[in-house]
Amino acid sequence: MIEQLQWGRDLDAIRWRHPRRSAFEGLTVGLPVMKLRISALWHLRKSLMPSDAFRRLTAFKLDLVDIEEIVAWHFGHLTFHDDCVVFSHGSHRFGEIALTLHFDKKRRLRDAETGPGLRENDIAAIEAGLEVLIATSQLFHIRQHAFSDVPIRGFYRYRDEFQIIPVSPEAPKPRELNAKWPFIIEFNYLGTEHIAIDGRRRAAATSKLISLLNALANAHIFPVLQSGEKDWVMTPSGGSYYAQKGYTHPLPSGSGFIEIKDFPTVRQVHSEAYYHGQVDSFQGFTLPDDVDEMLDNYHAMSEVDRDAFDVAAHWYGRYPGLEQISESAGLVALVTALEALAPKAVDHACSHCGNVDGVVRGFRLLLDEAVPGHEEEKHQFYKLRSQIAHGSGLLLNEFGGMGGGSAAQVQASSKYELETVVRLALRNWLIPEVREKIEASAASLPAMR
Repeated sequence: MIEQLQWGRDLDAIRWRHPRRSAFEGLTVGLPVMKLRISALWHLRKSLMPSDAFRRLTAFKLDLVDIEEIVAWHFGHLTFHDDCVVFSHGSHRFGEIALTLHFDKKRRLRDAETGPGLRENDIAAIEAGLEVLIATSQLFHIRQHAFSDVPIRGFYRYRDEFQIIPVSPEAPKPRELNAKWPFIIEFNYLGTEHIAIDGRRRAAATSKLISLLNALANAHIFPVLQSGEKDWVMTPSGGSYYAQKGYTHPLPSGSGFIEIKDFPTVRQVHSEAYYHGQVDSFQGFTLPDDVDEMLDNYHAMSEVDRDAFDVAAHWYGRYPGLEQISESAGLVALVTALEALAPKAVDHACSHCGNVDGVVRGFRLLLDEAVPGHEEEKHQFYKLRSQIAHGSGLLLNEFGGMGGGSAAQVQASSKYELETVVRLALRNWLIPEVREKIEASAASLPAMR
């Protein structure tokens, strides 16, 4: 399942490493070296090893956020810092520190340090909570509404992992074509009886699936946000009133996927034409004919690559909403999506340039390998990215509709092409051979990885 492949990660693969630890690997000490120095090195090496608490907490191979939740539930008080979370008993913020979870730069658990406030049975009680979490975790089937800016009139199921189908004929629908069209999305996720963790897992599974669909479908997919947010709305009679946003309609009951015998399949279009925008959206929601293959590639990726793609797909999916608020903010979302996949500059700064242009080199490398051709669109992208990302300007239509003149019209006409380039980059990045080419090209450049 989509989330089943991501929850319960193998912590052996991300076992703690201290940046100085490698200095002691293969160390040999000559006879003239004093025993005191040998002892000091031994104790320093020992201090850099993961603690007993770390080994006990990570033995369950759970996500860090799950461990944090159970630890916080046990102690009752926690304080967040850039590189650690500090836990203590009770609600007093100045209580004695019981446990500190340390993180590395990528927010992975590096060590667990016990403090004077730790009681004798604390770690054992946390272990028991983690065991209960594992024992009560199971696959749940969820069914909910979502929106598409293109009407969904057929069904699509990816293996036994998720399915999209139209809403019932009597469900509320928009009157105009250019609107948010409701549909039903079903999927499985690894849930639990722990309410807070279950809610977070469900929300994460929903968000990642919708972002994935956004990256692969020639349509914009939106979640139905259940919140108390309100806004002014107009009535059919011409009046206005302040009302809560939202969409609701009874969903079919049942524990498994809805029977699809009454629905046609979603039409699939040859991928080459599909990803270059040669699709008639007036006929409804469509998918590329390689969608199953791309989804298979997504699940077959390494954890690191899949996490990077999830970030990129998230920002690409946020583009339509941000673009309505600010065209410049929408462009920044597209840029951020690409930079999530682009090779990064190495950590140490170059003495000459400080790696200032490392992001630009990675950005160009990604587009050159993942989106061959489209040189005019990429040139426009580089120019607008530099202008907006560094705060030197905004898109010309930002202040007052069409007030930017002909230059603004050039920018507006290229937005669709820029969005197409980003979607092509995301789709092609799912192809293993493309990622290998990007890695090989990055390896040949200085200060890139």
